[in-house]
Amino acid sequence: MKKKIKVVWLCQFINSDFIQKFGKHQNYQEVAPWINNLIKIFENKRDIELHIVAPNRFNRKEICFNGNNISYHIYPPRKLLPARIWRIFRIPEITNFITIKRKVKKIINEINPDIIHLHGAENPYYSSAIIPFLKDRYKVLVTIQGFVSLDSQNGNDLHMRKRKQIEKEILRKAKNFGVSIKDSCYVLQKFNKNPVFYWHNYPMTKPDVNISENSIPQEYDCVIFGRVSPENGIEDLLKAISIVKKTKKDITLLVVGGFKNNDYRLKLLDICKDLDISDSVIFKGFLQSQQDAFKEIVKAKIDVLLTYYDIIPGTIIECMSLGVPVISYAVGGIPELNDERESLILINKGDFKTVALKIIELLNNETYRSLLLSNAKITVSKYFDNEKIYIDLFNIYKELNEK
Repeated sequence: MKKKIKVVWLCQFINSDFIQKFGKHQNYQEVAPWINNLIKIFENKRDIELHIVAPNRFNRKEICFNGNNISYHIYPPRKLLPARIWRIFRIPEITNFITIKRKVKKIINEINPDIIHLHGAENPYYSSAIIPFLKDRYKVLVTIQGFVSLDSQNGNDLHMRKRKQIEKEILRKAKNFGVSIKDSCYVLQKFNKNPVFYWHNYPMTKPDVNISENSIPQEYDCVIFGRVSPENGIEDLLKAISIVKKTKKDITLLVVGGFKNNDYRLKLLDICKDLDISDSVIFKGFLQSQQDAFKEIVKAKIDVLLTYYDIIPGTIIECMSLGVPVISYAVGGIPELNDERESLILINKGDFKTVALKIIELLNNETYRSLLLSNAKITVSKYFDNEKIYIDLFNIYKELNEK
């Protein structure tokens, strides 16, 4: 009988099934939906032995369970101290995440995998645990989800400095990288002299929404979908809306997503007041699931996501699949969506005046909107090909295992 490839995923995720395991039913937030979708693809597969090692964000217990032919190992990232003390005194950062490294090292050594697959180097609450294995006997694959080192919008406190430091260490020391866009390769080569690239995509959430043209009334002109924070360009968008309002008095913007924090929410409300657009902007806030968010997004004519850096945001792919044309800054891997056909409107980072002009143009040109949507549906189709996504990753594991 042929031996299965034994793979560990080192990652972070939260979904509704996971929440129920911990007896939580309200006020939870889905985390890393691309990982949740990838888990679904790998469930009940018989050609690999998959173990998922992830942090427990709900309590201090270490929990192991099996489900749909996947073994889960959920570890507490902190010891006995209350979470508040843990955060205030920045204990993980001060100790260089030693508790997490020790816990995960013990778990992985007990599993004894053929391959460790780290999903994202930017979150030290799990990514730091890969560092002891980068010169170990295990073969390691690091898939790039983003580069926090390129984020200039989030300040430079101890936590952010540590995040960047650990990410850079991983990018320098790892050898094998999972990538989905050319821009990731260019960035990696700045940190690592000899990276080996393996190409694969993460699956996007399929909208469970009827998106036929006349089925849903378009109540809003624009929508921004995702975490409401400076790095996602919300302040630039508010400035653009204030310009549009001079021409279109009844312009509306729907903001779907949780705020960075309450202070930032109050700051944005003040900005809206100063720009005289308080009656034009609707803050919907955090919604329990992506499907709830999708039901709101399809009510808008245009999605505007002005992220300052990202690989290719899942929110852009999802809006395209929902039939909502997209305006975005031309940063990271986003321009690659236009490589074969114009699928979205690209604008230089920070140029909110041109954003305003393009919003007006799209609102007034239904033919152009239809062209973008037709092209976008072709462009994003690969992100919903679950069978290909599985085959690509399985072949990567097979190749690494045979080295």
